[in-house]
Amino acid sequence: MKRTSIGFIVVFLLSLSVLHASITVTYEPVQPSKMKFVKGNEVTTATLLPTGFTASDFVAHIGTLTFTTGGEPIIRPILVNSGTTGDLFFKGPLTVNWSDTTTYFKYWGVATNKRTPFSIWFESSEFILYDGTITTSPYVVDIYLRSGFPSSYYISGEKYEMVGGTLGTFNVKVKTDNPNEWKYVYVPVNGQTIPANGNPPSNPQPILLGGSTEIPEVVPYGDPIGADYTLFIDGNFPFSLEQAFENNNPVKIASAHLNVQNTEPHGPMEGSYRFPITG
Repeated sequence: MKRTSIGFIVVFLLSLSVLHASITVTYEPVQPSKMKFVKGNEVTTATLLPTGFTASDFVAHIGTLTFTTGGEPIIRPILVNSGTTGDLFFKGPLTVNWSDTTTYFKYWGVATNKRTPFSIWFESSEFILYDGTITTSPYVVDIYLRSGFPSSYYISGEKYEMVGGTLGTFNVKVKTDNPNEWKYVYVPVNGQTIPANGNPPSNPQPILLGGSTEIPEVVPYGDPIGADYTLFIDGNFPFSLEQAFENNNPVKIASAHLNVQNTEPHGPMEGSYRFPITG
């Protein structure tokens, strides 16, 4: 009896290893320099295009999950969340009042077999991406942030600062294909090592931005606009040559005015500067 039990355990663990090896997941987050808000029909970085969002949606594509199998079905794939809040909050100018206002964003997805956008409830500890069996490989899920307000509320070219919410990490698990049991196993994301005892991987995948759990401090609406520099020289400072050559002391002959705009909100370089020009 003891040998039988040991043999069963070995066979069970081997079956999990086979499943781990046959279903893998890659996750490619959008890089910080490319993250931006756009209208839902103007997304260009996603794998699944068109996205299913409309021009009235205000979204940012944040990453793409790709499931690959060796022919096995993907049954009830689940995102196992750690430390992510359901809402993120961004502050910036709106067309309705032209002053900085905080608005909320939620996570949404578009999948190979579900092209109509759907909510991803990261506030839950586990979220079922699809409550059924998927036989398509690869199976792709594009993940977005979507505002609770229409795109018409936001101003193109402006930047929106993240002021609330928490980004965490996730693992992925799927149901085994044994019809006689209701068990789940973790599958590797970006080369994770899955413990033989069935525990979750020790290095869960950060949701955003190439291994960082931090979103950029500000996210632009549309392509980022570079800083603007305006230089003005005021030469209305009379002086005499005698002053200029007397004791080799510098004499103020003009004043320069430098205006810096369109830097990050409250950035250290934005503002107006004045400095003398001497001769």
